[in-house]
Amino acid sequence: MLDPPVSMLGIPAMEKVGREIANWPGVLGEAATHSSLQQVLTYLNSPPDLFGEHLTAGLDLYLHFLQEAGDVTDWDFGEAMRCFENSIQTIPQLAGALRAWQVGRFFAQHPFETLYLQWEYMEVRIKLHFIRHGESSANILWIFSNQEAEHPLTEPGREQARTRAHSLGHLPADRIYASPILRARQTAEILGAHLGVPVEITPALREWDVGIYEGTSDPQGWASHQQVQDDWFNHQKYESKMPGGESFLEIQARFVPFIQSLVQDPGAQGKEFILVSHGGLYRAMLPVILANIDSDFIARASIPYTAWIEAESGPGGLQCTAWCGEPVPIE
Repeated sequence: MLDPPVSMLGIPAMEKVGREIANWPGVLGEAATHSSLQQVLTYLNSPPDLFGEHLTAGLDLYLHFLQEAGDVTDWDFGEAMRCFENSIQTIPQLAGALRAWQVGRFFAQHPFETLYLQWEYMEVRIKLHFIRHGESSANILWIFSNQEAEHPLTEPGREQARTRAHSLGHLPADRIYASPILRARQTAEILGAHLGVPVEITPALREWDVGIYEGTSDPQGWASHQQVQDDWFNHQKYESKMPGGESFLEIQARFVPFIQSLVQDPGAQGKEFILVSHGGLYRAMLPVILANIDSDFIARASIPYTAWIEAESGPGGLQCTAWCGEPVPIE
């Protein structure tokens, strides 16, 4: 709707937008209003410039705009406003850290605030290989098995993992990180044995918690599972969760800092890591960390058993370079 996009308009244009937003739904329609607000949110979550000049002059204006946007759409922008305020407050420190080349220490001290600053200015260049586990007995039985239940790989699942291991060839991976759930551990062990690479278990890669439906195949649980994903991906209700389970924001709070720890480690320069996890986690979190894909892309592409998704850090942040063997354009 906004042309040029908000990121090119600056403070004066945002003042005009703020005055006119209440009329958007009636004049533009719901679809165009939604599109425009998405551009605004994308801008607000974009990185500052190298020395911290971006956005700071308009802090109060942008917060007012988010409040107005919430009033018009009935969306809850409270979390976005808090994250935005936190990010703004850390920009001067970030600028100083950049000047002193102490970026790694800064990010370690401010993991939450820097979620919204991306990793565009990092000098570390690494490759990440995201792999889904093979077929398990839980998949066959349609049982929620995202915690301690022991549902191993089926024989076809083991064969899928062996086939994936051979397709990786002599990938120069330095380490394999795996979810603690059995099907992911077994897949990682098969990959590690073939590549001669150590496997490290991390709860950051665990599938998302389904709460009271864990260990069941209850149709009501699967209906709730579908509803929560619809809330996240189609309605931006990121606090939605299954009873007793995890919200999108809670998954993000454990997954993103782990990825940051890899991408921002100066000692990881030039290294490659394999991550073995789950389809649900990847569907929710890969659009958060990969600059050039979104939820719609994943819905079209799918994440089959032992899917191999390649990513690389660079000037545009962490980006997907290939999805199940198909190249993905870099932005």
